[in-house]
Amino acid sequence: MNSITEFEKNGILKILGIVDLFYKDSSKQAEFEDRLEEVVTKFILDIMSEAYTKVNTVIKDSDERKSEWNIVKAEDKKLLSRFGEFSYESTIFVNKQTCKNVKLAEQYLGIKPHERLTEGVKVISFVIYQDRGRTQTRRRRCVIHPE
Repeated sequence: MNSITEFEKNGILKILGIVDLFYKDSSKQAEFEDRLEEVVTKFILDIMSEAYTKVNTVIKDSDERKSEWNIVKAEDKKLLSRFGEFSYESTIFVNKQTCKNVKLAEQYLGIKPHERLTEGVKVISFVIYQDRGRTQTRRRRCVIHPE
């Protein structure tokens, strides 16, 4: 994966630079955390983008797919993950017999048409509730169903 190679070359150096700055001025702890988070989050989003694109590419290049489906067009699709938004290549295919258009990678990944959230976002929510006059927040596992 290119993102891993890129992180080895540049990401680690960025982190080391951020750590050096923190050693010189440890009073900026929040800035230190923010800078680290920015580098690591970019790395995560790059990996996600590459992984989702790879699923699409494997299907697109598959001999089995070629026997039943033709390519209509490729497009960039964006999804929102718990780490932020990332994009990947998505291909629309048409079935040779039924003429039905389908995004096979999304079907394989369990992504519904027009869905813009990853599973990680759908299962995490914060529920605010009233408990004896106090507002509390707790983490709860739930699934968001599109309307």
